[in-house]
Amino acid sequence: MSYWKEKVLPTMKKFFDKPNSKKKGAAEANKAFEDLK
Repeated sequence: MSYWKEKVLPTMKKFFDKPNSKKKGAAEANKAFEDLK
Protein backbone atom coordinates (compact mmCIF):
# COMPACT_ATOMS: atom_id res chain seq x y z
CA MET A 1 0.00 0.00 0.00
CA SER A 2 2.96 2.32 0.56
CA TYR A 3 3.83 1.97 -3.12
CA TRP A 4 0.28 3.05 -3.97
CA LYS A 5 0.54 6.15 -1.77
CA GLU A 6 4.05 7.12 -2.88
CA LYS A 7 3.85 6.45 -6.62
CA VAL A 8 0.27 6.26 -7.80
CA LEU A 9 -1.53 8.94 -5.80
CA PRO A 10 0.83 11.82 -6.72
CA THR A 11 0.53 10.83 -10.38
CA MET A 12 -3.24 10.71 -10.09
CA LYS A 13 -3.35 14.13 -8.44
CA LYS A 14 -1.34 15.63 -11.30
CA PHE A 15 -3.62 13.87 -13.75
CA PHE A 16 -6.81 15.07 -12.06
CA ASP A 17 -5.54 18.66 -12.07
CA LYS A 18 -6.21 18.67 -15.81
CA PRO A 19 -9.88 19.69 -16.09
CA ASN A 20 -10.51 18.00 -19.45
CA SER A 21 -9.54 14.54 -18.25
CA LYS A 22 -11.24 14.66 -14.87
CA LYS A 23 -14.29 12.50 -15.61
CA LYS A 24 -12.49 10.06 -17.89
CA GLY A 25 -9.61 9.86 -15.43
CA ALA A 26 -11.92 9.21 -12.52
CA ALA A 27 -13.55 6.31 -14.35
CA GLU A 28 -10.19 4.81 -15.29
CA ALA A 29 -8.78 5.29 -11.79
CA ASN A 30 -11.84 3.66 -10.26
CA LYS A 31 -11.51 0.70 -12.61
CA ALA A 32 -7.79 0.38 -11.82
CA PHE A 33 -8.52 0.56 -8.10
CA GLU A 34 -11.17 -2.16 -8.40
CA ASP A 35 -8.71 -4.36 -10.29
CA LEU A 36 -6.22 -4.08 -7.41
CA LYS A 37 -8.64 -5.51 -4.85
